[in-house]
Amino acid sequence: MTKGFSVFVGSKQSQAGFSLVELSIVLVILGLLTGGILTGQNLIRAAEMRSVITQIQQYTTAAMTFRDKYFANAGDMPNATDFWGVKGGTGDDDACYSVVATGTETCNGNGGGWPAGVGGAVATAQAERFLFWQHLANAGMIEGSYTGVTDSSSDAYVTTAGVNSPQGKIGSSYFGINGGNSFGGGTDSFIAPGGLLFTLRQNQGANNSRSPLYAEEVWNIDKKLDDGRPGTGRVMTHKNGSPEAPGCATTDDESTAEYAVSYTANTCHLRIIQ
Repeated sequence: MTKGFSVFVGSKQSQAGFSLVELSIVLVILGLLTGGILTGQNLIRAAEMRSVITQIQQYTTAAMTFRDKYFANAGDMPNATDFWGVKGGTGDDDACYSVVATGTETCNGNGGGWPAGVGGAVATAQAERFLFWQHLANAGMIEGSYTGVTDSSSDAYVTTAGVNSPQGKIGSSYFGINGGNSFGGGTDSFIAPGGLLFTLRQNQGANNSRSPLYAEEVWNIDKKLDDGRPGTGRVMTHKNGSPEAPGCATTDDESTAEYAVSYTANTCHLRIIQ
């Protein structure tokens, strides 16, 4: 009888790692990817900033064209319903100012000269600010359609981008409007000349007090359109000590303030006076 036998063959595992050359190639690729992502983000942000400037120019031009054609400021126009119909009430009362427009029907402004306060009730007290955008859209001078009314039954200032004010081209921002003989003063804003005041703010429901911009970005827009100073000219931001948007200017003095371009919070309001 033949005896069987077995043979045990041991195996030695070999462990192979990356060489220094391979690790270097991986690190270079990761660096290129990271740099490409950051560069892409910067390019996107730069494109958004250019779009904001384009919007500013479009809206200020539209406001001037409207005034030349209808002999009144949009929003404040006292005979707007003659052109586009009445959306509620008499066209000059809270019953009109509280109605959401579904077409071109609108309300009249009070003919006071600027789009500002008009209604008696809390929810309609600032109706002209929203009628401003509706009147411009009705006249075919800006794109979109707007409700002409606050987005709240109890707050005169609630804004929703694309609903009662134009959507900004950066983040969830929107353009707002006010008008008067002068703006600012006190602890919040530098004193600005009267006219139409455009603002760019962050859409966040009631009050919408935030901004989508950094001080350096507002400075960049100011340099392109105006004098590059936060407290003078037609492009401005808030004071250094502003309770609403602090830290965007270096001082509270119009004559000496510069933009605090190293400030790292995106709370700096863009204010443009036409």
